[in-house]
Amino acid sequence: MEPSGVEGGPGKEPPGGEPRGESAEQPGGEPRGESAEQPGGEPRGESAEQPGGEQPGGEQPGGEQPGGEQPGGEQPGGEQPGGEQPGGEQPGGEQPGGEQPGGEQPGGEQPGGEQPGGEQPGGEQPGGGAGPAGGEPGGRGIAELVRPGPAAAAPPREIEELNAGAEEASRLLADMRAEVGRVIVGQDAAVDKLIIALLSQGHVLLEGVPGLAKTLLIRTLAECIDSGFVRLQFTPDLLPADITGTKVYDHGTASFTTVRGPIFSNFVLADEINRAPPKVQSALLEAMQEGQVSIQGETHGLDRPFFVMATQNPIESEGTYRLPEAQVDRFMFKLLMSYPKREEEERIIERFTEGITARASRVVTAAQLLGMQEASRRTHADAEIRKYAASLVDATRRPGAYGLDGEAAGMIEFGASPRASIWLTLGAKSHALMRGRGYVTPQDVREVAADVLRHRVLITYEAEAGGATSDDVIREILDRVRVP
Repeated sequence: MEPSGVEGGPGKEPPGGEPRGESAEQPGGEPRGESAEQPGGEPRGESAEQPGGEQPGGEQPGGEQPGGEQPGGEQPGGEQPGGEQPGGEQPGGEQPGGEQPGGEQPGGEQPGGEQPGGEQPGGEQPGGGAGPAGGEPGGRGIAELVRPGPAAAAPPREIEELNAGAEEASRLLADMRAEVGRVIVGQDAAVDKLIIALLSQGHVLLEGVPGLAKTLLIRTLAECIDSGFVRLQFTPDLLPADITGTKVYDHGTASFTTVRGPIFSNFVLADEINRAPPKVQSALLEAMQEGQVSIQGETHGLDRPFFVMATQNPIESEGTYRLPEAQVDRFMFKLLMSYPKREEEERIIERFTEGITARASRVVTAAQLLGMQEASRRTHADAEIRKYAASLVDATRRPGAYGLDGEAAGMIEFGASPRASIWLTLGAKSHALMRGRGYVTPQDVREVAADVLRHRVLITYEAEAGGATSDDVIREILDRVRVP
């Protein structure tokens, strides 16, 4: 007998000798299975024809019901679960060894074959047959229900939806940038990269000489968002507990209570991070990577959004501690802040000497920021974009394979880690979102490449003594690696 819920058991052949199953083909070469098409182009699920099909005397939605055909069919001599019941063949018919509901048991196809109710989980769900929308379940097309694979291009309709969401996020981000511009004069590139890192859920290491408004910049950015802000001044006598918190004995209750440190905030400014010893610097590792803090064996989660911006002074080495590479690699970007232009400095003088007070307004809520962070992750990046990002990072490890021979190849001591590929892709997605696009282009990758790779590509001592920097190597890589 035919199993319940499946049209034709696995291994049976229809008239004409053609194998019938999930991989069988209809006449004309069309694959036949749960997703095969009926004559007329309508997708065929496990249910028979809906409106216009046989109702109620034909097959019910979901295939043959236990008990055989419903009113209009044969009763009770129809097919019952477990073989043919009175009216059909008794012992000697197909009893336990016959076909059970759901396919052949135990010699039939097990998981991976056709299950009762349709393919699970990747196939059509119950009720996925031809619906009232003329073959589109619930009135929606297949392209809306099935996400593309890693190597497939996104359907046009999905790209349109992503573009619509990106345009809305771009308007909010433009308002945020305008509010920051009311307080910060110039430094537009640094503001954009901070926003990109914030959307990517990364952290930023900001390097610049004193007096460039690094602290004011991160404070202003926090004021634009409904979130908390804290500033940590790193000094040589700072302790890890001064950042993460500790446990304090309470004499009243005769117990220890946890006192949370300043790290439990949304925006954290680690000012002059290289002035604290490595033991204190490493106190940020768990918070930046895992979004949590461990205090004497107890783990405490950090509220989102969580964003760390650390600053360091490049012109002083006395009384400083170089950041370990494991710490530096945790930062998504390393940004270099330069001096303002002369016209910008005139505006700075006017603003701070004429009693002009400017404050940023809150234009984005924390919930909206979290939504934009999720939208950034959903931004479409084609397989060629991922390949391009991986090639840029691989060129820092094997420069000869990409035509970087001679001086440029000899300057590299250590290449970038796989974390660079991840941040390169996420940064490109956030850059596309900020520009109002739901998809990534190669130019998005190039815009963030230098800031992602700058602190991850280590050059040799000879190259550094000759005045070369990692930016020189990165420019050479961007010129040599083929753009898709």
